[in-house]
Amino acid sequence: MQSIIKSYRASFIGLIFSASCFLLYYTFIVPLLIMLPLSLTLESILSGIFPYQDYSKTGQGVIICLAILFAILSAIYFIRIYLQLANTRSYKTTTVALYMTVMLFVVHPLVFYIDLSEDWSRAGDGQFMLSLGDTFQLSSPAFLIIGMLTDGLAIYKRRPGR
Repeated sequence: MQSIIKSYRASFIGLIFSASCFLLYYTFIVPLLIMLPLSLTLESILSGIFPYQDYSKTGQGVIICLAILFAILSAIYFIRIYLQLANTRSYKTTTVALYMTVMLFVVHPLVFYIDLSEDWSRAGDGQFMLSLGDTFQLSSPAFLIIGMLTDGLAIYKRRPGR
């Protein structure tokens, strides 16, 4: 069992993050605390830049910003993992855990706004915050997927001739 966990550390960390997110859904407070810092900041900035636009324009801007942030952070992460594997044939567990912690504040809001984009009129209703929990469960498996991609890269890089 120890060797399996050691061989698939990133997947195991991703599983822990995914399971934690699934369980924290029931608190409603934790999903709210994870969602609000980045999403409210982006909404405030975008509504300040485009003050007379309807909410759909602001929401679309938030989606674009979050998607760009996700892409940039993921590129940096996978390049860093690749370089660690090239130098030591292993990656640091702290790199994986730190990346997934940061991604908590990006992935969940991104999925929330994508779900909200199906009907922007829900944003005017205070009830739309209740849908936050539903999207929290939709976005939780992303961490397991990220872990599996990391381990897949490690397996590929460790193959002879690589």
